[in-house]
Amino acid sequence: MTSSTAADAGGDPRPRELARCGAFYSAVLTDKDIGRDKPIVPDFVGLKLPDRYVFGCGMDVSGAWRNLPEIYAVKDS
Repeated sequence: MTSSTAADAGGDPRPRELARCGAFYSAVLTDKDIGRDKPIVPDFVGLKLPDRYVFGCGMDVSGAWRNLPEIYAVKDS
């Protein structure tokens, strides 16, 4: 049974491992304001960013600049 069918059947939609947890929290390094609702809302956010292409700290531009120690944004055209 998938999580969606479990939810439809009135069961717990979480995987069995999470169903035993008292709580589940999500955290993200960055949360980009894209101007519309998102399907998942994190509980903890490190930085709120405008809707611009960002890179550095593990985020890349076509495979480059992933290892930069800061977060940068591409200039608006």
